[in-house]
Amino acid sequence: MIKYIEGEIYMSSGSKGFTLVELSIVMIIIGLLIGGILKGQQLIENSKINSTVSQVTAYKTAVNVFRDSFSNLPGDIFSAPSLVPNCNANTYCQGGDGNLRIGAANTGGIGSNPNGTENTQFWKHLALADLISGLAPSANPATPDWGTTFPANKFSGGFQVIFFNVPGAYYDGQYLKMRQNVTGSDAAVLGTHPINPRIASIIDARMDDANPASGSVISHDVGPGSASGCEPPLPYDTANESGNCIMLFKLDIK
Repeated sequence: MIKYIEGEIYMSSGSKGFTLVELSIVMIIIGLLIGGILKGQQLIENSKINSTVSQVTAYKTAVNVFRDSFSNLPGDIFSAPSLVPNCNANTYCQGGDGNLRIGAANTGGIGSNPNGTENTQFWKHLALADLISGLAPSANPATPDWGTTFPANKFSGGFQVIFFNVPGAYYDGQYLKMRQNVTGSDAAVLGTHPINPRIASIIDARMDDANPASGSVISHDVGPGSASGCEPPLPYDTANESGNCIMLFKLDIK
């Protein structure tokens, strides 16, 4: 039995226990520890968000610099072996078809596979031109991986480039695509994508209009509809913490 006498807590054995003041101090310390952990998690999340925004901005800038330097687009440039530094068989580098589009035209949904030759060479050309970092410029595209042939994302997965030719669709055009799996189409399963709707809304608001279906930053899922929290035309469900969202960042290519 525990007894309370004159502001102190005693065990039935007679040994002296903690005073209420001591217990209060312990509770305060526990509260501070929990608060510190939560604050630390928030700082880590903010760092990942900032990193994502910085990555996308850097890649967009790199594309513009490449185009100014070589009068064509990375991945698409026909004369890459004669213009891009160290673009040769030893670095598995080759040119594209020069049609001012990166990759074959996808006419399907956002979950389409962006792993064509130009889509892969896009990143190799930028890396060989020393316009981006975080890749292995001489890596073999036949063995793709995040951080080697494609840049990794701080949340999960990484970035690829894709061209949608779907006139009238809100996602028509050329985009950087943040996705989970490095090969194949995106899984039609909720919880298997890089970020949740709350974080997607923060990134969208910071870079664009916070609308998943408009502007230069859009979002989608390939799962079961509105349950994802990032399914246009509905707004982001900022209470949803499941990894349901694929994000697209439009490249300024005309």
